[in-house]
Amino acid sequence: MTTPATIAKTLAQNPKLDTHSKRESPYGYVDWWPVSLAFNTSGKFGPYDDPRVRWAFSYYLDRVQLSDVAYDGAAALNPLTMPGYPPLMKYFDHIKDLLAVYDTTEFNPAKGDALLKEAGFTKDAKGMWVDKQGNTINCQIIGFSAWVDLGPITAEQLRKQGINASYIQPPDASSRMAEGNFECLMFGHGGSVTDPYFTMKLYQSASVNIPGGHQVNFYHWENAEWDRLTDEVAKTHPDDVEKVKELYHQAMQIWLPELPDVPVLEFYHRIVRNHTYWTKWPDTSDSYVNEASWHLTWSLVLHTVEPVQ
Repeated sequence: MTTPATIAKTLAQNPKLDTHSKRESPYGYVDWWPVSLAFNTSGKFGPYDDPRVRWAFSYYLDRVQLSDVAYDGAAALNPLTMPGYPPLMKYFDHIKDLLAVYDTTEFNPAKGDALLKEAGFTKDAKGMWVDKQGNTINCQIIGFSAWVDLGPITAEQLRKQGINASYIQPPDASSRMAEGNFECLMFGHGGSVTDPYFTMKLYQSASVNIPGGHQVNFYHWENAEWDRLTDEVAKTHPDDVEKVKELYHQAMQIWLPELPDVPVLEFYHRIVRNHTYWTKWPDTSDSYVNEASWHLTWSLVLHTVEPVQ
């Protein structure tokens, strides 16, 4: 994705260009795909079956710095793995008491250190965390072109805290993700937009072994009570908001202490449009749809834009 700084320079060269947020930061809109640092939590590749390790990684991430360096400050923090869309905010609000205890946006290396010590790790002469056999905590983050700015900085932050972290974009990233053949993963979430069900479904154990799936449990995290509560949400009418909120609160009492997936930042589509020949692009004053041409909703844009002459 093009960085905000590059977009700002581009807009300055042509008054006919703008973005969904017109000519103002963040130069786009929040996608439904909040970014996280994920793990294969099965324990097959490193100590990521231990929630203390996962929480330590969360405390090691300075998300404000990630936003500032990778996105020129134009990326909001998000404590969860579903986007901060207006219909979802009542569910965010309903678990504020839990987020006050389990602050997934907190940068606190001292807390991270304490958790790793509790989990049996110590630092070696090089300042790297090692287990009792002297093995480092390896976190090779696999990612895609969308994370070319964010991924390397995330790995560097972890390295500074004593994690043997790196970032790569291998040609087989998609197959490795589907197979669970990774230590760490940078990815988004094709989940909820109006209620929490579709994001909850991403963590159900039923989809752990679905090869090649898209909206599935890449994290290999399994919890029977989470599965049950997610199924209860599926059986509840979306208009029964109070029941959905209560079920979601119960579920997040499980998910937050476990933290199978570390939230990082909101994800943005930053798309530059040209008004020389066409107008009525969607924007903040008329957000009739997003303008991502690779989405099926692109046809709505094509049927709405009008020629300038």
